[in-house]
Amino acid sequence: MKEPMLGMIVVGVFIICNIVLRKVTQGRACRVYNIAREAQASVTASPVKTWIDDNRTHWRGDNRHRAVYQYEVDGQTYKKTMDYEGGVITLYYDPEKPKYAVTEGEARGGDHAVVIFIISLIITIIIANILKYIFA
Repeated sequence: MKEPMLGMIVVGVFIICNIVLRKVTQGRACRVYNIAREAQASVTASPVKTWIDDNRTHWRGDNRHRAVYQYEVDGQTYKKTMDYEGGVITLYYDPEKPKYAVTEGEARGGDHAVVIFIISLIITIIIANILKYIFA
């Protein structure tokens, strides 16, 4: 296979991997956020418990500061465990299923962008090497 053709395939694979991984990681959070924005369904949540998670290392190499946030919708109390984002935060929830609540950052993908890029790059390199081996 000619080098320019292989280059175009590699770029195509990278773009497809990136799009698919973004859709997978942002799927539910983005849907909940959009439904909540349309229905104006947001609520403030306060941390009721925080801790440093020694068992789960963050992709940056440090331990994650985790928290349980509590919020109330129509008299019902819900809890959401997530990375600690400070004191009171705003959560956006599906009015039909208030237990599904997300932050704006989760809906945008938050810190997943770098991970998605790296995974896409690794997949692309693997596929490029396979194609080179097959068509060389």
